Amino acid sequence: MAEFEIFTDEENKQKWTSSEDRKQFRRQQAADVLSMRRVFETTPYNEVPHEVLCHCIGIENLMSPKLIQRTLEHRANHTRIVLFEQRCQREMGEVDPERLASISEKHSSKTKLRARKLAEGYMKMKLT
Repeated sequence: MAEFEIFTDEENKQKWTSSEDRKQFRRQQAADVLSMRRVFETTPYNEVPHEVLCHCIGIENLMSPKLIQRTLEHRANHTRIVLFEQRCQREMGEVDPERLASISEKHSSKTKLRARKLAEGYMKMKLT
């Protein structure tokens, strides 16, 4: 059984970003996405400078509404699958974190593969 350390509110404030930090991060992320969308609307992809493409790292899934929707659907589906397994275990009086981890890993394998391919692509960009 896993044990978790309980922190006081003051300790949490020291360890985690504040709500204002998170809001600022979201604002900056939204500004970055809008900026990059404008670049891609006005410049052919093969003419976008390498330095500008690097600004897309980490916001790839936010570059189009279809990608955003697909990402949200995938996350929701993954969450549903994991929660379903937790409910089944609870109903059967079991606690099997290894099985839960295995199911989560199985259903996130495509995402892991995509992340690996993105990383490899970014590495190639860096080397050229």
